[in-house]
Order: sequence, then structure tokens, then C-alpha cells
Amino acid sequence: MGSLRGDAGRIAVGVLIAQDIAVVPMLIFVSSFGGQGFDVVSTTIRVVVAVGIMAGLLWYFGRFGKLKIPYAEKVEDKVELLALGALALCFSAAAISGVAGLSPAYGAFLAGICVGNSTLRSRVIPVVEPIQSVLLVIFFLSIGLLIDLGFIWNNLLTVLLAAVGVVAAKSVLNVMFLRWTGSSPRRR
Repeated sequence: MGSLRGDAGRIAVGVLIAQDIAVVPMLIFVSSFGGQGFDVVSTTIRVVVAVGIMAGLLWYFGRFGKLKIPYAEKVEDKVELLALGALALCFSAAAISGVAGLSPAYGAFLAGICVGNSTLRSRVIPVVEPIQSVLLVIFFLSIGLLIDLGFIWNNLLTVLLAAVGVVAAKSVLNVMFLRWTGSSPRRR
């Protein structure tokens, strides 16, 4: 529609980025419920470390700009190396994050931020689009496999209340933060 560069588009992108960043502590918090039990101190430490790493990355990219990849000029035209490098970085960051007790999805998210803020960004995006499509299908397939329709039916009222609560809380937070930043409610 061509409105991405306008006020409404910039606000929408800002909200989406803020929501992506808010996913970081939520991923760690939710993953803490699996396994032996919920440990408040351990979960708090992991959330603080994850938010600290994210804040450090955002500070670094805000202060120093693009991440300069060594030998970028030698690989920027090699489609296979760009795809393999991006995947290797993604899976490596996910593995390291998982071993460190953080969410593997958090590690992959950090890898995406690093690639997105590198000098090779414009070359990597078209190369990984086919891979992104495949991984997106796998993601939704895995989410679909996790859905227990029997549980949802047996707890329909609780599930509906939780869904409405999440949507309402997210909407209230979005409006509150947009007003806090000085955005006009009349922007379209």
C-alpha cells in the first residue's frame, strides 16, 4: 500500500519491533515452566542475562552502526556461502543459547538481529527467503502438532478468557506506549 515510510507505517514497525523484543523475557519465562519445576531465582537470572545481552546488542548497533563482516567483499556474490553462513550462524546461536539455559529461539533471534545489522544484510535477505519459507511451514506445522484440541475443548472458557486477556493487555500496552511517546491518536 506504500504507507510503510509514512507515520503510520513507522509506528506499526516500531510496535512490531517492541513486541519482538518483549518476546525475549517471555520465551525464557515460559520455557522455565517445563522440566523439574519453576525456580524464581534461576528464571530471574536468565531473564536479566537475556535482556542484558539484547540491550548490549541494541546499544552496540545504535552506537557503532553496521556490523562489518570480515571478507564480506569475497563472499557477497556467492549465494551458497551466504545461505550456509546465515544458517550456520542461526543454528550455532540457537545451540549456544540452549546450552546456556536460555531459549534456542532467543539465540536464533539474536543471530537474525546480527545478520540484519551487518553489511551483508541486503545480500543475505533474498538468499534466505526460500529457506525462510520452508522454516515457516515447519514452524506452523510444529505449532499445529502441539495443539491439543481435547484440552482446548475441555477448558474452553479458560482458553477464551486467556486469549481475550492477552489481546486486551497487548492493546492497552500498545496504546499506552504510543501515547507515552507522543504519537497522535488520529494517525492512520
